[in-house]
Amino acid sequence: MSIYSRRQITAYYRELIKTSPRVHAIQETASHFGHSAATVEEVITQSAVTAYLHALGLDGAPAVAVLKAAADAFGLTTDALLAAIQEQHEAMEA
Repeated sequence: MSIYSRRQITAYYRELIKTSPRVHAIQETASHFGHSAATVEEVITQSAVTAYLHALGLDGAPAVAVLKAAADAFGLTTDALLAAIQEQHEAMEA
């Protein structure tokens, strides 16, 4: 990762996703920060997972509502976010 933090990359992407298609927002973010689209997508997905898990611990919102809100905020499908959560969970158990 470059001198740019994951937080900076995520914030830039989240501004773009408000008005641009997901693929364009990823490509523009990658170009802006000098990373590959795959790297930016990984950062975004991990940020979505973190946001989802953080929200589950902070409020009593139903998990499904929190999952949908986190997925929507990062331009992911709920299935993609669930898969990333499962992947992260498995990595933490290993």
